[in-house]
Amino acid sequence: MTNEIALVMTKELGLTQANNLGELPKPFAKDILLTTFELQDPVFGTTAKEMDLPHGCRLQLFRDRKNRYDKNSIVLKNAAGDRVGFVPISKNEILARLLEAGKVLYATVTQAKKAVKIKIYLEA
Repeated sequence: MTNEIALVMTKELGLTQANNLGELPKPFAKDILLTTFELQDPVFGTTAKEMDLPHGCRLQLFRDRKNRYDKNSIVLKNAAGDRVGFVPISKNEILARLLEAGKVLYATVTQAKKAVKIKIYLEA
């Protein structure tokens, strides 16, 4: 398929523009919301304000294979690398499998007043 045909298809289908390397556009290149939850225990006894978790703050997810209580444990860390909490056991099995498969997941803080609300996304 030539670049001209790809560009015509892109315009007709309302997709994003193809790049100058001749690659086809990616029609669904959006991050996917996987789950939401309330962070139950930001690091023992601290508050969201003390943890510096403002609304919109991005958190990284990491497998915690040393956790002897939960084989699917996932820890949440802020930009400084500080642990801010864990994904609840009820939500972590599929997320753990995605992380182990090399998928990039991240979380955002959607509310940080009394309770910290978290959304987890699969990066496109």
